[in-house]
Amino acid sequence: MTLTDLSPGMLAEAELQLQAAPEFEFLRADLNHLGFLKGSFDAVIANHMLYHMPNLSVALAEVHRVLAPGGILIAATNGPDHLRQLRQLQAAIGTLPSPRSHVEAAFNLVTGPPQMEGYFRRVTVKRHPEELRVTDSKAVVAYLASLPGPGLSDAQVAEVGRRVDHQIELHGYWRVQVEAGVIRAHRRARIRPVL
Repeated sequence: MTLTDLSPGMLAEAELQLQAAPEFEFLRADLNHLGFLKGSFDAVIANHMLYHMPNLSVALAEVHRVLAPGGILIAATNGPDHLRQLRQLQAAIGTLPSPRSHVEAAFNLVTGPPQMEGYFRRVTVKRHPEELRVTDSKAVVAYLASLPGPGLSDAQVAEVGRRVDHQIELHGYWRVQVEAGVIRAHRRARIRPVL
């Protein structure tokens, strides 16, 4: 099993955590230019990362190339409503949504399958809906403050606390929808154009 990442730090952490598992190989790799022979793998797992690809068609073509005939791509990603309540809260307090939410729209449980169909067949989506139950508004403030951007003003911090605390008082928690899932697809014999 070969574990890859573009980040040397992520690879070092994975290797540290899995040092007792000698069957793993760790390599720095760029999905746009994988250094593997054609048909090298029976399966490729892309875990919450395809939405980071600036040119998804290049990345999918490279996955197609390194998969053996009949190989499987398993791509974990989020749905369009992932963390919807957080985005609504950001809009209510006047902060811009994080850049990540825009990136995720490029490849999610809805937009991903049509983009994959030229490279893969039998594309299926398995959703895993969950929810976060937040019981402390300070956790929400800390999360929003950690996002890229100018940060939260004192008035925005107070407004987040007021809104989240109100829901906690009413329901015992503030609910945040988590919409994640897996897209599974089988390699096509040949790449075909998507119409």
